[in-house]
Amino acid sequence: MRGGTDRDATNAQAVFRFVYIQVVIYTGRMIRLSCNIAGGLAVIFVLLAMSKVVLATSEMQSITALHVGQFVDYLPGVIVQRDGESASMDPSRPEIYIADSISTDAKGRAKITFDDGCTITLGHNSAIDVAEYVDNEKKSEFIVNVPQGLIRAITGKIVEQNPNGFRMNAPNMTAGIRGTTITLRVDSESTTIFIEDTKRQVFVNGADVPPGHKWIFADGHSRQERMTAEDRQMIEREFPDDEAETVPRNTSACIRDRTEKQKRWELAAPNARGPYPDYKCPGEYKPQR
Repeated sequence: MRGGTDRDATNAQAVFRFVYIQVVIYTGRMIRLSCNIAGGLAVIFVLLAMSKVVLATSEMQSITALHVGQFVDYLPGVIVQRDGESASMDPSRPEIYIADSISTDAKGRAKITFDDGCTITLGHNSAIDVAEYVDNEKKSEFIVNVPQGLIRAITGKIVEQNPNGFRMNAPNMTAGIRGTTITLRVDSESTTIFIEDTKRQVFVNGADVPPGHKWIFADGHSRQERMTAEDRQMIEREFPDDEAETVPRNTSACIRDRTEKQKRWELAAPNARGPYPDYKCPGEYKPQR
């Protein structure tokens, strides 16, 4: 499932193609009507130049529209699946896009900051799918699928714009999160969501789970219990560096701006390129290698 930004990119590309076709039709008419060969060649030259602009702009629309976040911290052992292909996370390409699937092996860990300031941290042997991400004035929605493992999420701006906009799906469970810090554990035997101390609401399969409680689905049945000291120790042990504060929003904006500048640099002609935009944003995490 693709998000609203993906649809915007598709619409933009359609407009560019329409304009390009109209230019081709007009150019053909001009060449047929013109007896001046030089004039016809000049029109063709203009057409070729415009085609490069159209294609480059269309590609930029697609690239920037799908970018929704980036890795800010990781341990080796992170796999990214995109467009049907899987590869180890490339530190020089830390961007996250809609429909990406991210997984970790027994040694890998990953922390992702999304453009709205939300952070999701994956423990060992964990996975998430970025199913939907829309962040604009008309609609704000973020849907994450969690097929396995242990993850921790701290919500961002989307739930402030739309309290019902952030949802996590796991086997036998759908959690609607209205702004909080939660930990989700999915294994072969059960699915458990831990609602840490917060004043916000979390709905699991439609039921309101209060702060300091956990919701468990196992053996075909669900139940709600209070979190234990062992539960909190497990979370602190698995996520020792994951604080309740997200990366500042201006940092996410800086990272997004840098990524777009890098794409423009790559699309530009060699003689038009300046220094490669590889600056560090304030508060950005330094990846562990």
